[in-house]
Amino acid sequence: MMHTDLVNVIVAIHGALLGGAFLAYLRYGDRTEVFKRSLEGTDELLRRMRQQLVTDLGERLEEVFRDNETVPSPILRADGGTFIEQCMNPVGGERYKECVWDFIEARNEALVDYRSAFMARGSWCFWAKGLSWCILALIVWEAIVAGSSGLLDRICSIPIPDWMLAWAGAPTAMMVAACLVAAAFCLRRHDTLQKVRLRYDAP
Repeated sequence: MMHTDLVNVIVAIHGALLGGAFLAYLRYGDRTEVFKRSLEGTDELLRRMRQQLVTDLGERLEEVFRDNETVPSPILRADGGTFIEQCMNPVGGERYKECVWDFIEARNEALVDYRSAFMARGSWCFWAKGLSWCILALIVWEAIVAGSSGLLDRICSIPIPDWMLAWAGAPTAMMVAACLVAAAFCLRRHDTLQKVRLRYDAP
């Protein structure tokens, strides 16, 4: 392939990638809008699940603490005096541990769902931020490659070595792959959130 033809191909390919990356950044670059659209209802779902778990645990422990509030009767000593037996703190006692264990066994699925949703939300935010940075890096790199190839080789008549033009595609391929990986993880985490949301938002 002639050098001029190679330059034309490089400019066309990287110019097209630059346009595609710019359109992708318009869609995914604004994190505020992306987060609002993708995580809509997630915070409310987590709050509702947390409130349900706290309410259930409180109801199970209410009897333990209520019994502990009973005012003990005075006890007569051998010398004719009296003393009042001090109530023990129920926290850490057998009944307390049994109530907590019963709660965990009864609400195990809800606890797992809450943890899954909470972890998926954090992971989605991480990969969404990574995706926006990868797209921005791709825009900068494609602008450098397409601009330098067109400006230096075509306009300024400063020839760029063919090997440099050919190897310019390696960073592009890595950045595109990084964008695809980040997008795949975002979709995976969003699927997890949607699964939990459908389960707990169902009428």
